[in-house]
Amino acid sequence: MDTNHGEGFILEVVRDYDGEVSKTFAHYIKGNGVDFYKQEINEYKEYFLRNRIIFNYGMMPKNILLRKISKEKSQLVLIDGLGDVSHFTLPNKIPYFARRINRRWDKFVNKYL
Repeated sequence: MDTNHGEGFILEVVRDYDGEVSKTFAHYIKGNGVDFYKQEINEYKEYFLRNRIIFNYGMMPKNILLRKISKEKSQLVLIDGLGDVSHFTLPNKIPYFARRINRRWDKFVNKYL
């Protein structure tokens, strides 16, 4: 879609199971700590690895939402920071290069979590 700032995307609002707009992961880790969300963090990392998704250095807790699927279950949703800053993206398709995702993940964890 064209905007006054150039081309943009129309995205769906991320909502919790109860219809409330999901809050940022930063909001939740500030209140509960990172350890409380170890399962969600591990599932998130596995999702990136399984699907060979490269995220850029803009991925940070304020750019991730915690969507409550039910009272007991939540999942993380990236709303900004997706995509590779490299112009050569062919290696992203080869499983061997998953280490690139691991390196970025480790930097993310060390910097923000």
